[in-house]
Amino acid sequence: RALLRGGVLACAALLLLWAAIFLYGSFYFSCLPPAALLRPVHFAFRCDPPAP
Repeated sequence: RALLRGGVLACAALLLLWAAIFLYGSFYFSCLPPAALLRPVHFAFRCDPPAP
């Protein structure tokens, strides 16, 4: 009896884990943009000494 309950619990946990991984993967690939550099960005910094 306890072995059957443990097996059902393990199957339910595996099903829940599989569903979580599947839903995370589908969200990741559908909502997040690809990591690509569209155009180069050039930053300009001024290194002037502070005025007295």
